[in-house]
Amino acid sequence: MVKGRITSASSRVHRTFTSIVASKRPAAYTHILPAALKAHPRNKSDEEIRFIVEHGGFVGVTMFPPFLARGNKSSVEDYITAIDYVIGIAGEDNIGIGTDFTQDLVPAPLNLSIRAVLTRGVPK
Repeated sequence: MVKGRITSASSRVHRTFTSIVASKRPAAYTHILPAALKAHPRNKSDEEIRFIVEHGGFVGVTMFPPFLARGNKSSVEDYITAIDYVIGIAGEDNIGIGTDFTQDLVPAPLNLSIRAVLTRGVPK
């Protein structure tokens, strides 16, 4: 478990591996989605997700619509699919919910609760 301050590498361009390794503190992707589900410059590759966890980091899976598979037409199901995907790469103990709702783009269907996540069968 990551405790204390961490460095977020979410907004950095790809290939920040050198800075993650050089850091004396754990790094995190605090609000990302997998590039395998949608090609977007801000989404991270499986390799990047795996790398940050292997170096003591944490991954926050965002529900920011432009980064989800169907963009602004995305649903709760699209978000849960992304969570499932990232769990498959990083492991359930290394991920969390990372909203990043600073852009005022939170459509009603994505105003979801933990109950919606657990209903789908994501491990508790």
